[in-house]
Amino acid sequence: MDKVFDRVRKKQLIVIVPEGVADRLDLARRIHSMAGMYHCDVLYLAFVDHPENMLVRSRSMVTMKAITSDPAISVDWELIGTSHWLTRLKEIVQSGDVVVCQEEQRVKIHNGKTVPLQDFLEETLQTSVRTVSGYYNPGSMLIRQWVNSLLFWTGFLAILAGFAFLEIRLHLTIQGIEQKVLLILGMLVAVAAIGAWNSISSKWSSEA
Repeated sequence: MDKVFDRVRKKQLIVIVPEGVADRLDLARRIHSMAGMYHCDVLYLAFVDHPENMLVRSRSMVTMKAITSDPAISVDWELIGTSHWLTRLKEIVQSGDVVVCQEEQRVKIHNGKTVPLQDFLEETLQTSVRTVSGYYNPGSMLIRQWVNSLLFWTGFLAILAGFAFLEIRLHLTIQGIEQKVLLILGMLVAVAAIGAWNSISSKWSSEA
């Protein structure tokens, strides 16, 4: 991962990248154009909702960096957990920087109310904030998360049902020590299957 060092530097476009747009190459080209227009270097702050998504997000950011970079534009990126993104952003922003966020992004404030992220950042950071639109669809992301959750629980329950069926069959057909050994083996297989299914479903979720 590229690291951001405290140093005298050219002003930056600090681009907030929520999950769901980290693989948008058209966004990277748009940021390249904006960087040229504002005569800025670029820093991508990519949100990561779950630690298991780190590797996939890193690969996406390497690609976005390659597309955004040119001899006149230096590009860095950093993965950041969604629970402390604002703290990190405050540490990074310097005078003259331009923060870029998605027009569709909203943030919760007091009493569960949401406001556009642009408005929130301009008030909180007292800095220039620009938006881009058409890349982030929070509604689509919620549907995708719901489908992934449904698939996980369907697979999980199918594995449990398979183990329960095996247990019933063993009780009806085998007795004694052989039954206990087979039950233990069946339980180990079920645990392994659940672990494998969880890994597969997590991979699907992170690549979605």
